[in-house]
Amino acid sequence: IEDLLSLVGSENPHIQEFALQKLLAYRETAAREVFGSHLRDSRDTVRWVAVRGLASFPVTGGGDTAARATAADLHRLALGETNEKTLAVIYYTLRRFFPSESVRLAQETAQKSPDPLERKRAGEILERLKRGKDG
Repeated sequence: IEDLLSLVGSENPHIQEFALQKLLAYRETAAREVFGSHLRDSRDTVRWVAVRGLASFPVTGGGDTAARATAADLHRLALGETNEKTLAVIYYTLRRFFPSESVRLAQETAQKSPDPLERKRAGEILERLKRGKDG
């Protein structure tokens, strides 16, 4: 998985597409951990694929400690993301990965954050989760 993640930034579009298709096809639970570890990657394409990859691992029930930590990382990423394309992918994943935790985190941020920009973004997250639509 790590090797494929390094290939998504290739100059060759065929290699990029191959790596992307392989990565998004992974369903083994170990992939969730690898994707989660790349949520703050400095490379936009790797971060995008890591975020998008997590959408394939929906959490049911209350989730586990690792899932809650990953949901918190996704939430923090959404609060600070400036790239609109990456933000659209984050919203998509927030709705699919662990939506109940995403709602909880967004409500908490909207109510308690001292930062008005974070409160605004949290409101956007809540609206996107409520609508249940992409984009």
